[in-house]
Amino acid sequence: MCTKRLGLLVVLFCIFEIQASEYQSNHDETYWFPNHEFLLEGSQVGTVRSNLVWSDRMSIIINEANCKTEPVLFINLSTSKIPEIQIENPDFDFFSLEGKFVELGFNFDNKLIEKHDVLIASATELANGHHNLSLWFDEMPESFLMSTWQVLTMKILENDPYRDYFDKPERQYRMGGFPAVLVDLLGKCEEAINK
Repeated sequence: MCTKRLGLLVVLFCIFEIQASEYQSNHDETYWFPNHEFLLEGSQVGTVRSNLVWSDRMSIIINEANCKTEPVLFINLSTSKIPEIQIENPDFDFFSLEGKFVELGFNFDNKLIEKHDVLIASATELANGHHNLSLWFDEMPESFLMSTWQVLTMKILENDPYRDYFDKPERQYRMGGFPAVLVDLLGKCEEAINK
């Protein structure tokens, strides 16, 4: 009897672990792609959209001045909660977040968990009334460049003071297409400097 219960608990735990890493998206376009819409002169850009908000993106930038340098990683995160927060606290200034840091947790396929303090490079209001933070990493996480990951779950950590400003403090990003896009961007970077 005890052995059967223990076996059932192990099965339930395994099912929970599988479900925890399952990728679920609100839209179809969730794969890495060379981003030709993002015009940044002298750079090659690759992007993936988050699973929850179509406009929220994670991107890498390769500087054509030196294709061999590490890519720059940045993330756009939007929120619809700011008007609600401003009603409760009229003195709240979303734009004052620029230059501060947010604490992010990265979970790669439930196999590797990291913590990153990331610069809030800009805070903006979007045309739809939502607000957006652009987060810039001072260096590319080494684990990000490993080609084996399928899903990156990223969240603003629970102890971060800015977490409550976000209606969706957790996002997922597909990583399976990242290596091919990185190779493509590096090839285009070399072509650009050899013209």
